Amino acid sequence: MSVRGPSISATVISLAYQIQTENLGPLAIIPGPREPHGVALNHYLRPIVDVLLTAWIRGIKHCACVSRSAVAAVVMDLQAARHASQMARHNGHHYCHVCTCYHQSTRGRTDFEHWTKRNLNELREQAERWRDATTEAERKRIFNEHGIRWSELWRLPYWDPTRQLVVDPMHCILEGLVLITFGTSWA
Repeated sequence: MSVRGPSISATVISLAYQIQTENLGPLAIIPGPREPHGVALNHYLRPIVDVLLTAWIRGIKHCACVSRSAVAAVVMDLQAARHASQMARHNGHHYCHVCTCYHQSTRGRTDFEHWTKRNLNELREQAERWRDATTEAERKRIFNEHGIRWSELWRLPYWDPTRQLVVDPMHCILEGLVLITFGTSWA
C-alpha cells in the first residue's frame, strides 16, 4: 500500500460450497503486479466456467453420488463485480448493472419507483453482439451504447447479473465507494 493506493494487485477467485467457511476453497489465483486488463479476465474464468457448466448440465461425481450445482451469487466489491461481468465501470454512464438508469447526470436519483430493471435477454444479446463483432470499432460502439462486453459467465445458461451479481457492502464502504451518514432528528 502507498499513499496513492495499492501498487501491486493479486486476485483470488474462490468458491464457497453451502456458504460455510470450512467449505471455502480457492479456484484460481491471478498473479500481479497488475490486474488483468479489459477482457483478459475471461482467460482465467474460462476453465472455471467449464467446470461450472459440467456441474450444472450433467453433475459431478463425488464418491458414490452425483451432484448438480449452480452459482447462486457472485459476491465481490463493486469494481471486481463490474470487471468479472464485463459491465461498464461504476463511475461511467452505465453506472448500474441492475436498472436502466443512464448517464452521470442522473446519479443521485431517488425516484426509485420510476427505475426499470434491465432486461436479461437484452443484456445477453448485447454481450453476444459484442463477442461476435468483427472489428474493434464495432465492439467499442456496442460497449459505449450498452455498457456491456462478453463475459465467460454468460456461458452459464442461468447467469443473470441483475440478480446474481452481489456487491459486497463491506468493501464498498472500506474503499469509499459508498458514503454512509448517520443523522439525528430532534423533535
